Amino acid sequence: MPSITSRGGCSVLAALSLAALGFAFVSQYGFGYAPCELCVLQRLCHGAVVLVGAAALASRRERPGLIFECVGVALCLAVSIFHIGVESHFWAGSRECVGDTSGGNDLAGLTKQILSAPVVRCDEVRWSFLGLSMAVWDAILCLAMLIFGLAALRRRR
Repeated sequence: MPSITSRGGCSVLAALSLAALGFAFVSQYGFGYAPCELCVLQRLCHGAVVLVGAAALASRRERPGLIFECVGVALCLAVSIFHIGVESHFWAGSRECVGDTSGGNDLAGLTKQILSAPVVRCDEVRWSFLGLSMAVWDAILCLAMLIFGLAALRRRR
């Protein structure tokens, strides 16, 4: 079996995160699935992986870049798992995720709070494939990416 180099691992992680971002933006702008707050956070993690990978490849410092990419992928995996828990109602999301109607003591306060609430709630699955939400698919992708990145780091080249 061919060995994975740091350069190859760095390139693959950056490419997979770029593909995840591409899928997210096509879903948003092509099909109208606006992101929730946690989706935006997942996009930021993937964006960081792409930027770190590009910088590492450009500077020829692939091994340190791969380490930082793995950290970014692990953070994205953590956000995805948290997002899955919010979608499944295992735990509550933040106020930005699910909205908060506890502060409206009068009609004007409640109206202001409703109008400032996010359009897309994190605790509702808007799209699924094979019964799995985008957050679950992102967690699967991130877990595979993390395993791949750690395998690439085990190589000493």
